[in-house]
Amino acid sequence: MTANHSRVLIVENNALIASGLADELERRGAYLVDVATTVRGALCAVDNALPAIAIIDWRLGDGETCGQLSIALARSGVKVCILSGHDTPERAALGVPHTFICKPAPAGIIADLVDRYACMDHPARRPAFLQ
Repeated sequence: MTANHSRVLIVENNALIASGLADELERRGAYLVDVATTVRGALCAVDNALPAIAIIDWRLGDGETCGQLSIALARSGVKVCILSGHDTPERAALGVPHTFICKPAPAGIIADLVDRYACMDHPARRPAFLQ
């Protein structure tokens, strides 16, 4: 593992979406990916290692929403991307800087966003025209 690896946390209860996105990020070779299906699982992953970027499904399978998780991660300096099939008003009221991606979204598009986030933190990864 090198210092240029970014840790990414995916919080998604749909196994197909989570594994597709994790596979795409790992294929790009610059990311260490943790996947959680619940807020509790996400908190355990964060206890082990704080991610640089979190991709969070707003509503998990058991009706759980990720508002408090998003707030806690953002306050810790994590870049937050909320992924959801619903544009919910409570998401906008969070007061957390985040990117919103509406489902369904191809894993490659989400991974491109993660690449852009990672470039902000690692100048060596920036394309020449951004340096």
